Amino acid sequence: MRKYAGHICGAAFVLVIMFVWGVIAMACKPSSSDLAGGYTHYRQLTDNDRLIFECTYHDHLSLTPKRVATQVVAGTNYRFLCEDSQGNTYEVVIFVPLPCYLDTQDTIVTSVQAQ
Repeated sequence: MRKYAGHICGAAFVLVIMFVWGVIAMACKPSSSDLAGGYTHYRQLTDNDRLIFECTYHDHLSLTPKRVATQVVAGTNYRFLCEDSQGNTYEVVIFVPLPCYLDTQDTIVTSVQAQ
C-alpha cells in the first residue's frame, strides 16, 4: 500500500490543480464588452459624446441621444441609443477615425436602425 500512496497523492494533487484551474478560468472569463473589439456597456453621455453626435448626425429624424457604448477599431464606433419625439428608440452608429487619419477619413454615420 505504501508503494501506491505516492501515486494516489500525486493523482489527487493533479485533480485539485485541475479543479482550481477550472474555477479560475470560469471566474476570469471576459464578457463580450471586455473582449478586444467588443462594445463597452451603455453609459451616460459625456459632453464630448454629445458633440460628436450633434456635429455628425444630420438626418430628417429628430433624435435625442440618451446613452452610448463605444468600440475601438481603427478609430472608435459610437453606438448611441436615441429617442424621437414620439418615444421611439433608435440606434445610431457613428465612426470617428483615429486622429492620424482625420485628414483622409471623415467622421460618418454608419447606420441608423429602429429598435
